[in-house]
Amino acid sequence: MNLTGNSLEKEIRIILDIYEKYKDELGNFKFAEPATEQEISAWEKTNGITLPESYKDWLRFSNGSTIDMCTAEFFGLEKITKHSKYKTCLPDEYVWIGNMIGDGEALLFSRLTGKIVRHDHGNYREYDSMKEILLEVIDIL
Repeated sequence: MNLTGNSLEKEIRIILDIYEKYKDELGNFKFAEPATEQEISAWEKTNGITLPESYKDWLRFSNGSTIDMCTAEFFGLEKITKHSKYKTCLPDEYVWIGNMIGDGEALLFSRLTGKIVRHDHGNYREYDSMKEILLEVIDIL
C-alpha cells in the first residue's frame, strides 16, 4: 500500500493500526482495492461530477470500504453511481458517498461547495474534507 502524497495518510494509518490492535473486539472492516486515476477520471467525466479531492484520496486508498461494521461506510465509484440514481429527499446539489453510524445518517458532498456533509434526519453538518470525517471515525473507534 503506497500512501505517499495522500492527504489522508496519517488518518488511514491510524485506522489500520486500530483495526490491527482491536480486530477481535471490533466489527468487520473491509477495504476494497484502490481506484486508479483513470477510473476516477472516467467516473467524473461519465457522471459530469467532480469529486472532492479529499474523497479522491480515500478512493486512491480504497474504492469502497466498511469500518467497524456500521461505524462508517465509504462508497466506491460504482456504488456512488448506483446511489446517485435513487430519488431521495436530498436536494440535487448533494451526492451520496457513504453512511455514518449505521442509523440512517448519510455522508454526502455538495456539488456546489465541494464540502463533505453529514445528513442526519434533516440536519446538515459541513466539513472541509474527508480528514475531518476520518478524525470523527477514529474518535468513535
